[in-house]
Amino acid sequence: MRPVGFCNHLMENGYYPHVLTTDWRDAHPPVAIDPSLENLIPDGVRIDRLSHVNLLKELLELRSRFRSKVHGGGHGDSPEVPVDATPPSPIKRLKRDMMNRLFLFPDHQKPWIHAVNRHVKGLGRQERPDLVFATGNPWSALIAGQQVARYLSVPFVADFRDPWSQNPKPPLSDSLGRKAVVWERKILKDADCVVANTRELADAFAQEVPESSNKIVTITNGYHDGIFPDGRIAEQSRVADAKIELSHFGSVYELRSPIKLLQAIQQLWKAGVVTKEDIRVRFIGAWIVEDVACNRLAAELETAGLITREPPVAHDAYLNRLAAAQNLLILQQAFPLQIPGKIYEYIASGRPMIIVGGEGATANLVARHRLGLTFPNSIDQLAEGLRDLVEGKITVSCPGNDEIHRFSYGELTRQLAGVFDHLLLEKT
Repeated sequence: MRPVGFCNHLMENGYYPHVLTTDWRDAHPPVAIDPSLENLIPDGVRIDRLSHVNLLKELLELRSRFRSKVHGGGHGDSPEVPVDATPPSPIKRLKRDMMNRLFLFPDHQKPWIHAVNRHVKGLGRQERPDLVFATGNPWSALIAGQQVARYLSVPFVADFRDPWSQNPKPPLSDSLGRKAVVWERKILKDADCVVANTRELADAFAQEVPESSNKIVTITNGYHDGIFPDGRIAEQSRVADAKIELSHFGSVYELRSPIKLLQAIQQLWKAGVVTKEDIRVRFIGAWIVEDVACNRLAAELETAGLITREPPVAHDAYLNRLAAAQNLLILQQAFPLQIPGKIYEYIASGRPMIIVGGEGATANLVARHRLGLTFPNSIDQLAEGLRDLVEGKITVSCPGNDEIHRFSYGELTRQLAGVFDHLLLEKT
């Protein structure tokens, strides 16, 4: 969504995007696609989808076909490595580390780096860019961008949509974690400009590589202009199912676990403080939670009518439901340097927001721009906050028009074009 947002406005700022991306059919693991999102790409943007051979994908598919023949197709058709609960021996660990280095570093899309280099070297002189902008993750895109910019002798802008070495998601091994640190620092040093999508990530990079601090800028994620054609949504767009209704859109999974929120609701319910007429939490999206206790609690509250779990919806339908929500919910624990991309469409809707996760980049953004309420991820503090909302002791306000506008991709692209202008002026 971020590069698409920039592509929408670069031409009006004097830059013509030439996009190199992958053919989704070559991606491994398989990725979900939403064809309706292509409508966001303006006419005049050249897009080259580079097919590439993914050897790991082919080997896993070959193994799956072999096993299917041996076992009569009973099971084992999925090209995934089976989970072994026993601790691996030193030899198995070494073998796994070698395989990860060979196939999975910097990520699953590693084969695409060669495809990009080959494609760029085949471009005619008039097709060659004045500047290379690469966005990650996947981190292979940043490495490809670095190599292409060096080959073409043009400025290189490295755009980090996430932290790499400091990501809460653990690396495949300690040795690959160390290798990620080396490559991240290399990108930070080699880039002519580093763009971070949160102020906190920019600060972390400046501490990691102090000599690069003068070339690190912050440009947040944003929302696409015109996604809500009627402008700002009215204060109340629909009759909620409860006095306080919170709507969470997107996947729910372990690192963004709702368990403390659910425990807080259970505490209030068991104490007779709230009923389903007082509070309802709607989870719209994939529920990918393996915690048995969390799933058991969610089922109990669902039966009591205090929460609902609903399947994912297409982007257009999501925007309609977003605009109609009473209050919007964000779960953002354990991600101190990151802000979920969906928060910017939340902002664009003009709806009030409640964030669970009381410290880090997301909480700082909400406080800095007066976007809603933030509660620490604590059972007692969540229970107190929800009770105060139900009883009307506290309220959550809609973001102001000025704060909404600052996150439009029209405004953000003007900032990015200013970075490009500066780099190209320095080059001349």
